[in-house]
Amino acid sequence: MSRRPSHPLVVSGIIERGGREVLIGRVDGAAGEDHTWEFPTGQVNAGESPEAAMRRVAVETVGVTIDILIGQPPFAGRHRGADVDYRYFLAGAVSGDARGIAYPEVRWVLRGALREYVFDPAIQEVVEWYLTADK
Repeated sequence: MSRRPSHPLVVSGIIERGGREVLIGRVDGAAGEDHTWEFPTGQVNAGESPEAAMRRVAVETVGVTIDILIGQPPFAGRHRGADVDYRYFLAGAVSGDARGIAYPEVRWVLRGALREYVFDPAIQEVVEWYLTADK
């Protein structure tokens, strides 16, 4: 029997290009707040697998087709002020020119430069895991 999430299921993709760069999108803060960055993220639709959702989210939010390399088990977290169950995927960019469809700005950044960007605290934990994980 499959586990039913207690909160909406959200997928996020650590999308790599050339094994050196990672795609991130800027999230504007509320009035008077600074912006933060995140990996391409979106909600899983009813009846959709997390893997299919991640492929769809990559195209719909940043215009990139991906090849999923590995998925992580779900974990509880917060996304833009709401409780969610996250599912992260490591993926490679296959085609498409990254553009900010759902983000005001997207950037390909060197993997080692991720610490130069401000992420939500929960996402920062994922960034640290990614930067210290054996590749």
